[in-house]
Amino acid sequence: MKNQIIEVINNTIPSESKKGEVKNHSYGSKNQRERLKKICELSLENTDGDILEIGAHIGLTTQIFCELAKKYNRKVIVVDPWNGQQEGNQMVYEQFKKNTESYNDVLTVYRQSSLTNESRELIQSKTLSFCFVDGLHTVEACGYDIQSCISQKGIIAVDDLTWVGGLKELVENNATSNQREFVIDENIREGYII
Repeated sequence: MKNQIIEVINNTIPSESKKGEVKNHSYGSKNQRERLKKICELSLENTDGDILEIGAHIGLTTQIFCELAKKYNRKVIVVDPWNGQQEGNQMVYEQFKKNTESYNDVLTVYRQSSLTNESRELIQSKTLSFCFVDGLHTVEACGYDIQSCISQKGIIAVDDLTWVGGLKELVENNATSNQREFVIDENIREGYII
């Protein structure tokens, strides 16, 4: 799958936003949803399980995951507290609900922090084909979320590697210490553990 992921990334890079064109945390995000869709679908085609999204904001990426869940007869699980700690608050949550209301048949939402034993146990009790880690943007929180997902057989996508220093190394170290491969490209904002 590594070569297929690299191919997906390489196909989006020519039209991707570059450093200096946009804010540092936004470069490499222009085609991100297209990449996530293709790589999630690749994982769904090759591994059993549902889709997990940690951190969903207003649900635009959630919509993509729900469409794939319908296509492949899977479910989408979202874990997000929308508690104002980051960009999510009650108003953002209301927008999320509006944006995802037509997906209630495939969507389960846990309005809670991913950084609890309860959430880790929930995540580890599921069979997941694809995990998208886009929760609290700190190395510690991201590391906790990766560890909650690392026992899954599918692909783990980790967002905002360009936003927070140390996240690239965190992805590399978690992949290596768990005998997994990883793909990180300087031209995009997310990385993948395979």
